[in-house]
Amino acid sequence: MKHQSGIYARTNIQGQTRWYVRLVVNGKYRRFAPRGGFLSKKEATAFATRARADISRGIFFPDQFDRDPVPLGRLLAEQTARLPATANRKNDVMYERWWSHSYGALDARTLGTATLAEARQRLHEAGKSPQTIHHYLKFLRHRLALAVRDDLLDKNPFDKFRMPSVRNLRCRYYGQDERRTLYAALDPEWRDAAEIAGLTGLRWSEQFTLRKSQLHLDQAYLELPQTKAGQSQIRLLNTRAVELLRRQIDRHPNNTWVYPSPTGRHHIDHSDFLRSYWIPARKAAGVANARWNDWRHTFASDLTMAGHSDRTVADLLGHTTTKMVKRYAHLTAAHLRQAVESVSPDRKAK
Repeated sequence: MKHQSGIYARTNIQGQTRWYVRLVVNGKYRRFAPRGGFLSKKEATAFATRARADISRGIFFPDQFDRDPVPLGRLLAEQTARLPATANRKNDVMYERWWSHSYGALDARTLGTATLAEARQRLHEAGKSPQTIHHYLKFLRHRLALAVRDDLLDKNPFDKFRMPSVRNLRCRYYGQDERRTLYAALDPEWRDAAEIAGLTGLRWSEQFTLRKSQLHLDQAYLELPQTKAGQSQIRLLNTRAVELLRRQIDRHPNNTWVYPSPTGRHHIDHSDFLRSYWIPARKAAGVANARWNDWRHTFASDLTMAGHSDRTVADLLGHTTTKMVKRYAHLTAAHLRQAVESVSPDRKAK
């Protein structure tokens, strides 16, 4: 069987260069342009080389390229319609919008590592931090894994793509003086909310979307039906946290939300909360580099400095592993120093 191959480039209507492969299969020329053309000449050449070898061995089946494409944008939208909302929904919407806008027309069945590398570079050129780029890529990796699981795709290109390694160096927590200053700058309701955050380690999205039905104050715990980790969790409450939550319930006795919006129809909006309460308070307090999520870090640091193990801290934070807790390891230095000094010969002699 005769066969020839050719590789050529064209510019699409978006002004992007795409590469195409032309092969002779069963005596006829066929053009192969998955996802609207290969992103690079190297990728097109690799495809042509494999195809020529398969044609020679009689194992090239062009019908697989004639299947209806699965546009990435449509795939993501259909998944979102089926998946339950999580605490990370706001960010997921942002990630999905970007992928759909940038690569939504491409065939998800034939996405390759070149596409992922290009996406990473585009995000970098847009000024995104390494940590943010990692989250964009991780979102798509998860969605494509779901598509493979559901037999919509044959493979996940992330299996051969090296994710950028990042390290979140932020380890901000509030000392006692900063806590008192921030408490004084907040109205009573939000002052109590800040203390609750520091006593429970709840994320903003977990704390401020609470319904009263999730609270079990007589048993000193609350339920989180859907966390960032994608699973339900139980969070224990100490005596002070129970007291503060009872007080919060009494502020809105006839509402199903623990922290209702001004209209009472929904929980308080994140942007409204930051703009109306948190940002003015931190400015008035003069506390720099302060985020609400740092109350969660404060909870973790307090537990660490109290001498609790990484596993205990991870469990109370709702982490499945101790990896994220390691950033607080430096806080144990004083306790380790006390421990090593306790076996000093001089101390024993005394």
